[in-house]
Amino acid sequence: MNRILTLSALLWTVLGASSVLAAEASHSEQIYQQQCTSCHNSTIHTRPEHFITSLGALRQQVKRCEAPAQAHWTDEDTDGVIAYLNSNFYHFPIP
Repeated sequence: MNRILTLSALLWTVLGASSVLAAEASHSEQIYQQQCTSCHNSTIHTRPEHFITSLGALRQQVKRCEAPAQAHWTDEDTDGVIAYLNSNFYHFPIP
């Protein structure tokens, strides 16, 4: 019985964390759609000559774009947009 309760608790924890992660991903996508696409569309990330070749380069570019976009993001917002872009376009390994 204890084992069933432990497994149930673990399952609810995982499901709860998944819904939080999904909400964060949705928020990050919303930020991207509202702020970033005012200057460019998503094809910028898939063109053959793009110069983003690492997660560090992606971070630098996102930080560079914040000022022209007049984005006043928190560190969490910036990290979320980077994670959104990496997950959807770049697929760099996460250390």
